Order: sequence, then C-alpha cells, then structure tokens
Amino acid sequence: MRTLDFNLNLCHGGAKGVNMIFAFLAILLAVTVHAQQSGAISNTYVIGSVSGIDYVGGISGSGGTAENSYFVGNATGTDGINVGGISGANATVDNSFYSSDFTTANNSIGTPTATAQMKMQSTYAGWNFENIWIMHFNFNDGYPFFQTQRTNLQDAAIVIQQPSYEYTGSLIKPEVTVIHKSNILTEDIHY
Repeated sequence: MRTLDFNLNLCHGGAKGVNMIFAFLAILLAVTVHAQQSGAISNTYVIGSVSGIDYVGGISGSGGTAENSYFVGNATGTDGINVGGISGANATVDNSFYSSDFTTANNSIGTPTATAQMKMQSTYAGWNFENIWIMHFNFNDGYPFFQTQRTNLQDAAIVIQQPSYEYTGSLIKPEVTVIHKSNILTEDIHY
C-alpha cells in the first residue's frame, strides 16, 4: 500500500474524466486516472468539482483509504453509478466528510455533512487542530485549512500611523498596516 505522507489541499479546481476519476491526483497531475487507486490519504482537502462517467469521488475514484479528509464541490457521474463525495467505490474512510449540499452520493463512503456543519470545528472531532488543522470564519470560506497556510510574520514590517487628531478625551485607535513580502496583510485572515 502506498502512503502519501504530506498534507495536501486543492482549492477551486476541477477535473473531468471518462472513468474512475480520482480528484486530487487528477487535479494535481492534470491527468485522468484510469486504474484503481490504492493507498492511504490523510489530512487532505479538495474544494472544486469532479465529473466523469462512473467511479467518481472527491478524494478517490475507487479504492484506497481516506482519513481526516474532506471534499466540498460537485461530484457527478453521467452513468449515475459509483459516485461519492469521498470515493466512487471500494474505499475505506475514517473521519472524512463531504458537503451533502453539493454532492448527492449513491454510496455510503464518507459522512454527508451540511455546509454549515462543515464550517464548525466540532464536526471534525479527532482531527489534529493542535499541529495540522486550523479554522477561521474569514479564511478558506470557513472550512478547515492547514496551519502551514497561515502567514509567518517573522519578517513582516509593521507600520503604525497615528492619525492627526484634536484631543477630546476619547480613545484614539492608530492605523496599523502589516506588510509581508510586499503584500499588505489583513488581520484575522493572514495573521
């Protein structure tokens, strides 16, 4: 069994294929996978859409294991068989979710979950929010994302500008701008 031992996210992509579409490899490699997939996938998410004839899934077309993963998007198969939010068929999943608001699966592979619930950390009991995952309502559309996607502010420049004012006894809030690698960052999104 092959194991992918890195965290992977694919956002706002799409993949089309004839048969056995394996979303995250299809998007990653820009190819359609026509052979049964095996291996273990953990700590992965895909936001996008996948379509094919059959064996269509957001994480796996057929086979393999998915753990602590989620899919948000449309998974459609023109034959209407072997379509799932996580896998089209023959896969084992543990603690993996797909948005039931977008995908109508014809199998029980993965946990169908409403969009509002997928944006709540309590849905992902058992996921590692200490070291791997993080959630913020204003980033990644409220879905979990990797802590490594947060901006490291070690080399950021912080500019504080005091607006001109006439003292009235009220509290004055200075304007703060955080710049990292020539990009202006937004509080509660980037840091």
